[in-house]
Amino acid sequence: MKSVSFFSSLAIFLGAALVSAGVSAQPPQKPELKSYSYRTRIPVVAGVDCAQNAANLAQRWAQTTAPKAVDVVGQCQLRQTVNSRSGAYTVDAVVVNYRAESELALYRASISGGAMNEAGWNVEPYHSYSDCLKDLPQQRAIFERETSLPLIAASCEPPSDDLNDGFSLEMVSYGTPQLRFFAAQSLLFNNNNLAPFTDRMATIIANLGGVITFQDQSRIFYYAKEAIKVSVFDFGSFSAKICEEQKPLAQQILVASGRSDATLVCEADLYKTIHLNAIAAGYLKIAIGFTAAPVKYLSYDECMVDRERALTQLKTYRTDVMGGLCTSDYMNANGYVLQVFVQR
Repeated sequence: MKSVSFFSSLAIFLGAALVSAGVSAQPPQKPELKSYSYRTRIPVVAGVDCAQNAANLAQRWAQTTAPKAVDVVGQCQLRQTVNSRSGAYTVDAVVVNYRAESELALYRASISGGAMNEAGWNVEPYHSYSDCLKDLPQQRAIFERETSLPLIAASCEPPSDDLNDGFSLEMVSYGTPQLRFFAAQSLLFNNNNLAPFTDRMATIIANLGGVITFQDQSRIFYYAKEAIKVSVFDFGSFSAKICEEQKPLAQQILVASGRSDATLVCEADLYKTIHLNAIAAGYLKIAIGFTAAPVKYLSYDECMVDRERALTQLKTYRTDVMGGLCTSDYMNANGYVLQVFVQR
């Protein structure tokens, strides 16, 4: 048997190591880039044609999304004049084409959402295109300040169907925002009666660190690190006089639930019905306590006279009862019921 020298073994080992090193030293393959596009409608700029408007948008896109997106090109589809209930307006429909490993997930903020007005329309936050356009510079400044992201595109959009009216403002960027955009709506309706109620919601949001960027009679849009919970609980509908009389009893229920800090207000909805509402930050742990046979009365006075007896009896077999109010009977326009409230 032939012997293998130490130096021969070393040479074989080093040769294998060099081959191994050569294989591992090869650079990793780059992921394949795919083509994507983003389409939007943007406001017309004075003295700038549609093609240049699209090129300017593509430049902002490239600067904001680099190095994720490459080969960014703007394309004008058309400039068009559109008729709306509030008047005609002109926009540019444009497309941004780009290549990336995957489609970019954009960060969006939308001042939108219809609220019903007295004519029955679901109205977007801005009455007209010009109102939206006028507010855009201020909203852009707030967006960039609070999110720390540069705005790529903004558009004033009409409603998607004939049941809605007005315009919404859509804003788009790319990246992780410092503060996020949120919306809060006090109730479905949008009228002057709700303005004080919405003001109370706005105060709570601001006190908890929210930066309010838009507010009308029923909607609030704000920036914050996370959504700020504001609870609204409807104790029922009453006449204006009875609503005020029921407030102390409702306050007792709030105290029993551990929320003496909640605010009680008697306010009318769109149909002029008075509601007794409680509003507070966080959660209100109150629920309607349904009973097998709710106690019904022929008058408000009869309900109030029997209230304590009925609650005392109910508490003998329900430990979660916090109180009750004499509310209008939805099944009998002239009658009343003792509405029971329990811990949720």
